[in-house]
Amino acid sequence: MDECFPALDVVPVGICVVDRRLDVVFWNRCLERWTGALREAVVGRCIGDLFPKLAEPRYVTRVMSVFESGAPVIFSSQLHKWVFPVTCRDGSMQRQHCIVNIIDEPGADRDHAMIVVQDVTDQSRLLVSYREMRDQALRELASRKVAEEKTIEYTERLEEANGELELFAQVAAHDLRAPLRRIRALGDLIELDGEACEVTRVHLRLMKSSVVRMDALVRDLHVYSRAMTQKVVFGEVEVLAAVQDALTDLSALIEQGGGQIRVDPSIGELPRVYGNPDQLRQVFQNLVGNALKYQRDGVPPHVGIAGEIVEHPTASGGPNVLKIHVRDNGIGIEEQYFARIFEPFRRLHGPGSYDGSGIGLALCAKICGRHGGRIDVSSEGGDGSTFTVTLPVRAAAAA
Repeated sequence: MDECFPALDVVPVGICVVDRRLDVVFWNRCLERWTGALREAVVGRCIGDLFPKLAEPRYVTRVMSVFESGAPVIFSSQLHKWVFPVTCRDGSMQRQHCIVNIIDEPGADRDHAMIVVQDVTDQSRLLVSYREMRDQALRELASRKVAEEKTIEYTERLEEANGELELFAQVAAHDLRAPLRRIRALGDLIELDGEACEVTRVHLRLMKSSVVRMDALVRDLHVYSRAMTQKVVFGEVEVLAAVQDALTDLSALIEQGGGQIRVDPSIGELPRVYGNPDQLRQVFQNLVGNALKYQRDGVPPHVGIAGEIVEHPTASGGPNVLKIHVRDNGIGIEEQYFARIFEPFRRLHGPGSYDGSGIGLALCAKICGRHGGRIDVSSEGGDGSTFTVTLPVRAAAAA
């Protein structure tokens, strides 16, 4: 298969392609340089025989799940160190971020998976430095001898550290996406080459399809990271305005799918909440977007948005809360998956069925949590779903 992926030899990331037996069918030059294992000695052999970690059951199980579900698997540099053992110049081990993605297209068999290995050693060291600063600041804060001047100093240092972490997230996302864009561009050039055979063109289309999904995954991961670390401004927000802004952003998608969106008058009667308008708009945009996406064949999407006030939801007489219900007539969700859908990268359908990376609902849950609220779902498989966003009428800024 070497001749099918010539563009992958010039990119600055390690790329390995394996089949269902986990035999190596492609090994690019970057991995040769990093590991010292030559392509001729690797191709045709089981990857677990060559690299001990990939023979461990926990790794084998996760890689094989890609062939079954089509959902990508991530081996992060923090939790799964040194999938491919590589020694840096200073003698330390290279930190690696690995993404395993199926190579397929709708209707095709999932016979091959691509393992993309990114060197994130420098970024990981920056993250360790940030954690050391954070831990030191927390120890100082816990000390009884911390005076007002120390508290001010801690706050300044923490803001600086958060800024560095946001910069790290931006740099990491850029560094991960740049090689993907290069792979896609080189694939376009090869596909335009009149000398490329039809088999090569088929593989190139499959490769480009995987690259597009991986690029979207990295982009959504950056959005999720920013929602967790970026400092946002809180203020009074009208729920109706947040809903209307979300529908405006989705207007083209609504028109394209022939969807009908009904906003109940109860939304306009809800009191203001204390939060961030952009993040709340993002919650409703994701919920309505999912309602339009996960539809039954031949059934026009219908989405209803309604609200209510619930007084004193706790026995201790806590603040009143708002409940905003987003109801659709789509494919529905089985009860056993209610909790799972709010976890990052958890997808109930393969990439050939519906677009997306599994970040949207996880992002909604995190945003609701930052606003002192929550999100729940009720559904019966095949008969639509109702997502309920619960927010305090008045909450302290969580930013």
